[in-house]
Amino acid sequence: MSKKNDYRQDAEFNGGPRPALEPDPERYRAALAEFDLTEAQETELLQTLWSIMHTFVEMGFTVDVCGQLFGEFNDVSG
Repeated sequence: MSKKNDYRQDAEFNGGPRPALEPDPERYRAALAEFDLTEAQETELLQTLWSIMHTFVEMGFTVDVCGQLFGEFNDVSG
């Protein structure tokens, strides 16, 4: 990973805000193959999931909190 793209390099940004990360739908499209979605639907789903995860990060939630919120859902759907 180049120094420019390594978001752990705080000195490069002089203590300012780090660049916003953007989703890369192509990276995860293969995981949706079994759902028989159009490319537009896959992109929309991936962007929606990204938005949800991004919001949890902004709110400071940890993975443990997500497990508490969605644990019953995972048990039922699994």
